[in-house]
Amino acid sequence: MNRLTKFALTLLFCCSTTAAFAHSTIISLSSFKEVNKLLLQQKDPKQVLLVLDDDDTLTMMPCPTPDHCQYLGGPAWFEWQSKLPKYSNERIYHSFQQLLDINRLLFTMSRMVIDDPAIPDTLRTVDKLGMHAIIASARGYDMMGATEVQFSQDHIFKLIEKNAIKTDGNHISYPGFYMPTAWNKKSTRPISYVHGTLYLAGQNKGIMLQQFLAKTGNTQRIHTIIFVDDTMQNVKDVANAYAKDASVNVISIHYTRLAAHKAAFLTGKNAKQLQAQANKQWYAIRDAMKKNLIGSDF
Repeated sequence: MNRLTKFALTLLFCCSTTAAFAHSTIISLSSFKEVNKLLLQQKDPKQVLLVLDDDDTLTMMPCPTPDHCQYLGGPAWFEWQSKLPKYSNERIYHSFQQLLDINRLLFTMSRMVIDDPAIPDTLRTVDKLGMHAIIASARGYDMMGATEVQFSQDHIFKLIEKNAIKTDGNHISYPGFYMPTAWNKKSTRPISYVHGTLYLAGQNKGIMLQQFLAKTGNTQRIHTIIFVDDTMQNVKDVANAYAKDASVNVISIHYTRLAAHKAAFLTGKNAKQLQAQANKQWYAIRDAMKKNLIGSDF
């Protein structure tokens, strides 16, 4: 699964056939060196769009050594907290909105690092070959400030901006946020495109990408999409969205570099200890704010 020579692997969706996904392929890669090799193999680079997830794909909470990692505020921590039963004594929030508020605060307070040293070179390859690239983040628009600070600290913000998809007004941003077109009975949430990053508020990345390319007038200009994300559901969503579109070749990559790191927190032998430590860290932050900030509502 980790070798580029295995591109012939067809999608493994439940109850789906190979024919139904003739133009979408799912593969698994564990490094951006492999992603870079894939970019170099493209025959028509100016028609290629590289789409990168942010958290635990492009950036991650600091983890200088395996036994000294910040899980608090990261995707594994958020997944664990969001799935806890309502009356669990491990749950640190009263409502889902409060969990989002806590997560936003932690993002703002934390300096995230790129999780693979090969990421800048991959973005430079995009520039050298005249490709396009955007970030498709599950974060909401309200995390834009923290996100751009993190990208700047990691020295990749300019690289992201340089080759971003342009709007019909020849910009790499839309002012404010906008509402996506509903695609099912569920209500939609505001999304935004700012400086080359799509803030999708946890919505279906495949459908959001289709709508974004249509909105910017790039549907007919992009013939290959290479999508990279550490969450398999997002990988499937993008492949599924383009499965019957004969005009676009989609390579949807499940990025596994941090799989063991996340599993250690969620299901590993020391998971309970790591989870308790994360809660202890949060309560220390919360208590310090309550003590020193009269208006703290956490």
